[in-house]
Amino acid sequence: MEQQAQVSNATVTNKKLTHLVYLLQAGFFVTGISLLVAFLINIFRRKHVDGTLFEHHFNWQIQTFKYVAGLILVPFLLIIAIIYAGIGATGGEEFRTVYEMLGIPALIVANLYAIAVAIFLIYRIYTGWSKLIEEKEV
Repeated sequence: MEQQAQVSNATVTNKKLTHLVYLLQAGFFVTGISLLVAFLINIFRRKHVDGTLFEHHFNWQIQTFKYVAGLILVPFLLIIAIIYAGIGATGGEEFRTVYEMLGIPALIVANLYAIAVAIFLIYRIYTGWSKLIEEKEV
């Protein structure tokens, strides 16, 4: 009986933790850093959910972080490359912003890309969280 209570307590704890991670992922839109905090929780608590329903959710959450980090990092690196190309083109005498070099079309594309990444993140959070509420695997 005592062992069953411990299993039940572990399940409740893991369920609350998984909900917390989805909440932190959603909080990324407000804080900008909570997605990283959620990822760290997934990494450090992963052993505790092995062999349970929550393992699938943790894997889903980790993949979500990796996808979004990649989707954010690649354009950031491209922007840095464009800035350095602009500095190189001017002989290093003048610093030009991406907007100054590429203008409004670049701004429009960047905003559309950011919206697409946000929609993707919302989809991943919604899908995973709704499956967790239904107590199903993702």
